[in-house]
Amino acid sequence: MFEKKKITQEGNDNYAVIDSKINILAIITGNSDFDFENYSEDLDDDFQEQFFETKYYKKVIDSFNKNSVVVLLGIPGIGKTFTSKRLCFEYKERGYSILYSENINENNQVREIIDFISKNPKLKIFILLDDFLGLNYNLIKSEKDQEIAKLIKKVKKENNRIKMLINSRIPVYNVFKSTSERTTQAIDSSQVHEITFDSSLDICDKAGILYNHLKKAYKNRYISEQHYSALLNEKKYLEIILNNEFNPRVIDYVTRDVKDIAPENYFEYIILNLKNPDKIWDKEIKNLQQIDRIFIFTLFSLTKTNVNLSTLRNCFDKRIKNENFPSLDTTISQFEVVSTRLLNSIIKIDKHFEKVGVLNPSINDWLYKNLMSNSLEIEKIISSALYYEQIECFDSTMYFKKPLIELMKNYEFLKLNTLPKLVFIESIEHTTPSYLYLLKMLLWKLDDTDLAKIGLDNDWVENFIGEIFTSENYNLVESEARLYNPLKSSEIFCKLFSEPLINKYNLTKVITNKKYFEVILKSVARDEAYFCILNNICKKYKICFEDDFYNLPQVRSASINNIATHVGNEIYDQLVSKIQESAASNIDNHEGEPFDDFVDTIYDEIYDVLNNMISEAISEKLYKENIEWLDETDFDIDTIISDEVELYDLIRDKCSIYCQSEDLEYNDKRNIEKEIIDVIEMFESSKFFIS
Repeated sequence: MFEKKKITQEGNDNYAVIDSKINILAIITGNSDFDFENYSEDLDDDFQEQFFETKYYKKVIDSFNKNSVVVLLGIPGIGKTFTSKRLCFEYKERGYSILYSENINENNQVREIIDFISKNPKLKIFILLDDFLGLNYNLIKSEKDQEIAKLIKKVKKENNRIKMLINSRIPVYNVFKSTSERTTQAIDSSQVHEITFDSSLDICDKAGILYNHLKKAYKNRYISEQHYSALLNEKKYLEIILNNEFNPRVIDYVTRDVKDIAPENYFEYIILNLKNPDKIWDKEIKNLQQIDRIFIFTLFSLTKTNVNLSTLRNCFDKRIKNENFPSLDTTISQFEVVSTRLLNSIIKIDKHFEKVGVLNPSINDWLYKNLMSNSLEIEKIISSALYYEQIECFDSTMYFKKPLIELMKNYEFLKLNTLPKLVFIESIEHTTPSYLYLLKMLLWKLDDTDLAKIGLDNDWVENFIGEIFTSENYNLVESEARLYNPLKSSEIFCKLFSEPLINKYNLTKVITNKKYFEVILKSVARDEAYFCILNNICKKYKICFEDDFYNLPQVRSASINNIATHVGNEIYDQLVSKIQESAASNIDNHEGEPFDDFVDTIYDEIYDVLNNMISEAISEKLYKENIEWLDETDFDIDTIISDEVELYDLIRDKCSIYCQSEDLEYNDKRNIEKEIIDVIEMFESSKFFIS
């Protein structure tokens, strides 16, 4: 039954933010041929001997009892990924199928996850979106924001059978959260709970993490009895546990293999690494052999998640062939030698799917920081590239042009392939056509001077664009723009029909092709600069159209969609305020009644108000853009309310706080002195090193 609840600032904090990130790695169902034990082969022992149930783990478990979506936020190395994978293990044991994903920007994975949920209505699903958006945020177009919002809403509607766990770095998450009103609407609501991992782990949590890592390290013969005893001396383990810079990832590192560290120096070794966590991979990677570093640099150029073993093998072999190592033994496979050497220290290999990736996201952090400023290494990677993605990886730097121009001069660029990517869950992979990469380079990565070095000019580029957009290629271009690479296509069309490129090329044959014209306008319709782009096209090509340009069906349809999306975002904050005002004024009259009746009352009260708000916003937009060829009667406000605003769901989200119980924060009330006594007893009485 519906109960009135006092609204407090603390209560509001419990229904905060969210985030996401995705690349489908595996679907694990009870009926699948996929072996979950293979998926978690390197985690099974960790769960039994190394994983410690921290307050954060308990908070997530508690949160999922009443929330559909939980977001874990924190600095690298604090334990987000390890905790997330342990939760996968937990929910697998509860009978859930596990959907594990890494990169939401890949193809149409958000849409396909939604389809997968819809097509499996009886399946209990636990979704993990690991390391959401990666190590740095790349701006997502509004259409992608809407897809993310729809996924979150879909999960929330099916709370009884679907749970979604998202983890992200705080700066990446905050940037993403602020980019879209639509996403904010989905994540700043009920059934979504944000939990921030910070460095203030409880003493007992830190002690458990350190103790379990030491225990496993001794079992695996990474440390000796003397190393452990050195930490017992003068209770030095307490200094580690009470250290403000305590970090689970560092603890994992300093308990891996320290035979070269003398026992009497072990404590100082741990403290030094806690003070300088960034130095962990710096030391590890710089101490590798040259051929090992070439291996992981090649891996980084191909993916920030994982890539087929065969793809990495071919790229690695091409690179070391170009290096001309004088004493390289070619009678054995160097790829096998290096990958075996780096396995479980720098890289991980999924033998079931034959995929390879770095062992830990922080390795990519190090590579990004150190490789993106290394001009010589970037030039070597691009000069040896087999895939367009390897060039695109570095095209934000100033170092990619020189080797790229050389590749184009000797026609090697045209021999490059693109990486196949999964488009639909459990379906074939799609390979991005090379023209998308070529257009990106030709249109805004290379200037006239660069083109001249290659022996090309604007006429050649114009003819190349015309050849792409022929009638014979329409199905390919349309499917890429709509289905496979909508963001890439949108980016290219926005560039092509904005200043200065709009005046650089004459694309009359393309723009006057009705089918292509519709594809172009749909691709740019959700861009903020849509009307500027539209006016650019009109100014240059209006005379080419027999009909009134602004009354063309393609123009009107795209413009109406653009404005509908704009007004939905424009009135969002004001609408939320209206909903909260209505809820506050009606709460007393509905105490003890069903929540749905309360929602219906607010919906009836808000609907007409919202109708007027949208009408006013449309009028203002038409006036601001000086649009005389549309008026309010061209817009279906009921559709905007249901599809763009999603009023009923929004009211439920914003009012559910009135009937939810307080989300109590985990609070260990034991005093610090008692905790320290317990820690001392744990370490001093331990006999795990006595076989």
